[in-house]
Amino acid sequence: MNETKVTRVAAPRTRFLAALLAAGLMLVPLTGCGLGGGKKKEASAPAEPKVVAVETATVAEGEFANSAAYSGILTAASTSQVSSKIAGRVVQTMVNPGDRVKVGQPLARIDTSALQQQLTLAEAAAQVTEAQAEKVRQDLENGRLTAEKTLQLQDAQTFKTQSELANAVASAKQAVAVSEAQLAKARRDRENAITSAKEAVEAAELQLAKTAADVENAIAAAQMNTGGLIQTMSAAQAAASNAAAQLQLQVTQASNAYTAASEAYEKAVSEHNAAALPTLQANMDSAKNKLELLQLQLQQAQSTVAPAVAQANAQYMAAYAQLENAQKSQAVKLAEEQVEIQKLQLATVESATVEVAERQVDQARTALDNAIKSQPAADKLTAAQKAQAEQAYANTGSTGALQVVEAQKNQAGANVQVLQEQLKDGVLLSPVEGIVQAVLTPAGQNATAQSPVVSIVSMKPVQATVNVPETDIGTLQPGAPVLVSVPAVNGEYQGKVMGIKPGMDTATKTYGVIVKLEAESPLLLPGMYVQVNRPSAPHKAVRIPADAVLRQGESGAVYVVENGKAVKRKVQTGVLTGSAYEITEGLKPGEQLIVKGQTFVTDGSPVQVIPAGTEGQKP
Repeated sequence: MNETKVTRVAAPRTRFLAALLAAGLMLVPLTGCGLGGGKKKEASAPAEPKVVAVETATVAEGEFANSAAYSGILTAASTSQVSSKIAGRVVQTMVNPGDRVKVGQPLARIDTSALQQQLTLAEAAAQVTEAQAEKVRQDLENGRLTAEKTLQLQDAQTFKTQSELANAVASAKQAVAVSEAQLAKARRDRENAITSAKEAVEAAELQLAKTAADVENAIAAAQMNTGGLIQTMSAAQAAASNAAAQLQLQVTQASNAYTAASEAYEKAVSEHNAAALPTLQANMDSAKNKLELLQLQLQQAQSTVAPAVAQANAQYMAAYAQLENAQKSQAVKLAEEQVEIQKLQLATVESATVEVAERQVDQARTALDNAIKSQPAADKLTAAQKAQAEQAYANTGSTGALQVVEAQKNQAGANVQVLQEQLKDGVLLSPVEGIVQAVLTPAGQNATAQSPVVSIVSMKPVQATVNVPETDIGTLQPGAPVLVSVPAVNGEYQGKVMGIKPGMDTATKTYGVIVKLEAESPLLLPGMYVQVNRPSAPHKAVRIPADAVLRQGESGAVYVVENGKAVKRKVQTGVLTGSAYEITEGLKPGEQLIVKGQTFVTDGSPVQVIPAGTEGQKP
């Protein structure tokens, strides 16, 4: 561990300066004594505070390794006191103190000869009760089989009766349904026939009305057609006459024009008027062409009048013949006869009845009512018979004899099981894996349920209990790694803090800390001395001599020199290593710390810093 040297500040070492300082201090009280003559003595001034000689050191930082060691012992994870479940003499112990045992390993054997005799008697009693129970069961089974067979026969008879009644009701219902369906069909057929006959009458009447209307329309149309043809023929004849007259007039006018043109041409020829001849010749040719054209049109008109009149006359004769045919038509009479036929069929359909179908429905409903009324009486009879059979069957299983004998058999079996378990308990087995700590009831002594026979300690997990001062307990937390040394086996093991016991030992001011070792070894035994080290990375902090700290309850205080006076400082201490304290709060490097004489000063006392080794001398 590296420690930072404490630098001590010493006073000047020359005797001259020391003597001078002493002389100066001695002269202080003489001031005011009045060396001048005759002055009246004044009141004395307050006494000066006493100057205390102290040694100081400059506060500096040092390195702390943060490694602390705590002592303790290996402790068992658990201790098991193995007792016997039965009372008896221990006839054999199979382990010795220090032996390692596993779960289920035999430890000791208890005398069970009396239990064996009791078990033999109990097994014989159990066999007797089992035989009695078997006989009662067999008798009850025979009675049950007989009653069960009777009940099955009754169930079959009941099922048959119910099935027959159900079939009769179902058949009656089906007959009612069929007859009702037939009645409904007959009614529908009659309604459909009436509807069809009515529709046929209506259709015949409509056809009659249509035929009469068609005949009337044909006569009117023929009459209208005949009159129209007469009018058309007359109009055609008049139009042909008018056209012929107009064309005749135009022919006459064209002939006159041609005659005039011929005369004018001849006159020009006779007068030898050659200049007018071409024009007159053209006029004469034009009048001739127009005359010829009109004559041709007149001939055509005269030739078309006769055929048109003949065609109109033929159309008239045809229309007149249609008129006569329409007036002589028999369609109306045939339609009237068809109407009468359809009305006769309608009367025939309406007079038909469905009385037969209605009678069949009434008969089927009567049969259904009779079947339904007979069912309750039959059900009541079969139910009474079945109840009687069921009661007889129930009586076969309700006897108390079987319950009594079964209870006796179960009790005998339970006695056998208890004695068998007690015989097994005659050999004590280890409940845990561990080390035999002691044999508390050796062979030859009697064991009871309250007295342990063997004590076993378990070392899984291997753990140690160490004592940690209250000043360090805050630095240990569950799970923190530690190094465990066991000098007895010259071994070191990694470990972890498992927990901290809440109670503090008031005498040693320590807490019990439980540490779990990460390795198992048969060499590790309870009670072995261990040392637990808590390593951590080194760090720097303010480092002062431990005796410079004045403890005041749970806190600490120091004195520093400021302007020739002692100043009290409260400090927070950390790690204590050797003769030095770690100061976490209250001091800083470079300050002058009083390391000797601090018990003679108070806050504000004047001090004189003296060299090291001169403490106690008067300044």
